[in-house]
Amino acid sequence: MNSARIASWIATLGPVGYLPAPGTCGTLVAAILYWWLHHVAWLQGVVGGRLLVALVVGLAYLVVTYALPRFIEHDPQEIVIDEVAGFFVTMVGFAPTPLVLALAFGYFRVIDILKPLGIDRIEALPGAWGVIGDDVVAGVFANILLYATLYFLRVLA
Repeated sequence: MNSARIASWIATLGPVGYLPAPGTCGTLVAAILYWWLHHVAWLQGVVGGRLLVALVVGLAYLVVTYALPRFIEHDPQEIVIDEVAGFFVTMVGFAPTPLVLALAFGYFRVIDILKPLGIDRIEALPGAWGVIGDDVVAGVFANILLYATLYFLRVLA
């Protein structure tokens, strides 16, 4: 197996990128993976979460760079590792409780689909930057919404 084929397999999360609604399926895999990784001792806390985000974004950039020539489109829907990176950005600073995971999943998907406030322009960046950049920025917006929501829920409780 050559490096481009391995990179494509990682970028699509194996068969996940070929399922119906691959972005949503990729985000679901990301949520499950984040929940599982949170139970690894070094991941717990903000520092561990940020380290994990840096590793996942770096891995996403690397595999998308190698995988992209195998696809026709600039941002193929089959590549879903960018959803993993974006969802992990969304989760920085949060423990994966059922409420947090549900809100993070919903916020990230809506922002990633609608691409408000110019996020869609990031897709025009060349290569892997255009593929993963919009998801990382969507993750930042979703993270802010998640903080605001949980703050207001605590205030109202």
